[in-house]
Amino acid sequence: MAMKRKDLTGQKFGRLTALRPVGNSKDRHIMWECFCACGNITNVVSNSLAKGRSNSCGCLNIDRLIETHVSHGHSIGVTSGEKMDQEYSVFKSKHAIWARKNRTNSGYGFDESYSIDEAMKDVGRRPEGRYSSGKSAYALTTIDDRKGWARGNLKWVTPKELRLKNNDGTTRMKYDEVPNPIGEFKRLFFDIETSPHVSNIKIFGNVNRPLDGFKIGYDNLIQFGQILGIGWKWEDDKTTKYADYTDLKMLDKFAKDFNKATEVVGHNVARFDIPWVRGEALTSKIDVTRLFKARDTLTDSRKFTMPSHKLGDLLKYLGTNQQKLEADKDLWERVQQKDKKALMEMKKYCKGDVVGCEELFHILKLHSPTKTHKGVYEGKHKWSCPLCGHEHINEDNGRFEVSPAGYTTKRHVRCQECSYRFQISETTFKKYGRFLQEVKKAISTKLPSAKKGNV
Repeated sequence: MAMKRKDLTGQKFGRLTALRPVGNSKDRHIMWECFCACGNITNVVSNSLAKGRSNSCGCLNIDRLIETHVSHGHSIGVTSGEKMDQEYSVFKSKHAIWARKNRTNSGYGFDESYSIDEAMKDVGRRPEGRYSSGKSAYALTTIDDRKGWARGNLKWVTPKELRLKNNDGTTRMKYDEVPNPIGEFKRLFFDIETSPHVSNIKIFGNVNRPLDGFKIGYDNLIQFGQILGIGWKWEDDKTTKYADYTDLKMLDKFAKDFNKATEVVGHNVARFDIPWVRGEALTSKIDVTRLFKARDTLTDSRKFTMPSHKLGDLLKYLGTNQQKLEADKDLWERVQQKDKKALMEMKKYCKGDVVGCEELFHILKLHSPTKTHKGVYEGKHKWSCPLCGHEHINEDNGRFEVSPAGYTTKRHVRCQECSYRFQISETTFKKYGRFLQEVKKAISTKLPSAKKGNV
């Protein structure tokens, strides 16, 4: 017995209203002629109507697309297949660029209240004029880069005008202006003393034989090592702080200064001290930042052939004023027993290592790459010395290097203050030359702002 066909005449399915059946589809489902709310007539399979798969002639998807992705009213050609208004996309891109620059460097201005639509009305349409390739001959730029995205600071220019704008000095910092500093540069020196792990393994025979490659399993450990003391000091500070494990807030005290440091320095800190500190902080639930720059004097010293790279041997070999103190082999064991005399000896020993590490750093720093650019961090120009932040530099015997492709040129320069050698780009080197010209011009014309401290 044949199944009775369901009459859908007059029923509504979303934007569709069923009018009449018009035949069968390939899979023998009934096709219904439907009227869409947008005015179109379309044929839809009855099964799709009944299960809610079809709710419009296709206009519903287009409306949803416009509602989801278009909020500025400049993509009016979506339904007809046209592209977004190209001029709006240019303004939107420039708006995003200056918003990002303002977030990363407060020296660039950005007016949040100045909308893209307002900017388009103020600046006007892009002037006519195209290259043979079809590309427009005009670009949107800022009049003064320091003001950034702001009212009255945008205009259309040709590539030639853009080059003149970049070379006339209107967007550069003047000799008597100082960029906004990121913060105060702080370098922290530290050293830790730890106790060894204790195991239940007994060694028979010659106990003085080398045990290279001998591994102790986790199950054989009966006592874990711990940090017995931490010594630390700020660069050029005469005070060296110290805390030992008898103080329950030892790690808290150190973490407060550690988290403030721009750069931390120590001997073998990369593979020993820092992992120990972070491990203890993790188990003790103490906040120790993972965002820091570490300078390891052991790594720096290994770039040179030395009789030994131990801290005490390096200090002795390089003839420093600070010599590493000698400690008894049983000092660490006596410290674990909380012997007061041993705790005082450990304090003196650890503090001596911190001071010695600072002296070693000042010897090696001129011969090793920096981890942080101190000059830029303190708000100075890019040509400033990354080690000491001084802005007066000289060419290093006219040396420079060019990349294999020939696109990038690096100038070799030397700081007049600390004699540190480093590289700057050719563009930055030219800006430094213009900077010196402005200073000389200001001195020659005897401007009031040309003070001796600015030169």
